[in-house]
Amino acid sequence: MFRFPLMVLVALNLGACAVVGSEQPLFGAADARGHAVLRTGLWAMPDEDCAFDPAARSKDWNKCANATLVGPATFSERPGEGDGEDAKTLRYVLAGGAPRVAQIQAPEDEGDPNYAYAGLRPLRADEAGRIVEARVWLAMCEPPPDPKKVLDEEDRRPPLPAGLVRDQKGPGCTATKASAARAAVARSEAWATQRELAMTARWIRDAD
Repeated sequence: MFRFPLMVLVALNLGACAVVGSEQPLFGAADARGHAVLRTGLWAMPDEDCAFDPAARSKDWNKCANATLVGPATFSERPGEGDGEDAKTLRYVLAGGAPRVAQIQAPEDEGDPNYAYAGLRPLRADEAGRIVEARVWLAMCEPPPDPKKVLDEEDRRPPLPAGLVRDQKGPGCTATKASAARAAVARSEAWATQRELAMTARWIRDAD
């Protein structure tokens, strides 16, 4: 499973859950125009019970704080978080709607879709109307499996909603149109909340 900075670090908590992707972008700049933007700068999306000092340099934070640099159209890992590899910078589009839909360009890993989708519900804005705190979760193809039950065989899984196609390899699915990705984001909010798979991201300061 792909690993992204900020919003899609949620993927680390999903285990075998099937997440929504696409080969081509389904949203563009026009879908974001006129809607509140993320405040640029240093953000954190700490794991539950993660202790870190927001006033300290992000390089001194515990890794569980999930430090991310947010630009007008990019997410970047904090330098040194790439496990010895170059830190990734990924492009995103934050489309309008309620909840907001984040389309995030995937790393170029073989077998992964080119784009992934996450939901974002703003919780707090600054005096300029920029988002400085939000709940985030990944768009899922179907409800996450009950960890106490054995997964059904593939041929026993129910059909997906219109606009989602099961991947031939792996548990994920492909959205064929923007409305399908948006619907998946909306459905997934309750699933993520019930299973504690959603996380809270918040702006820390303008620069590290």
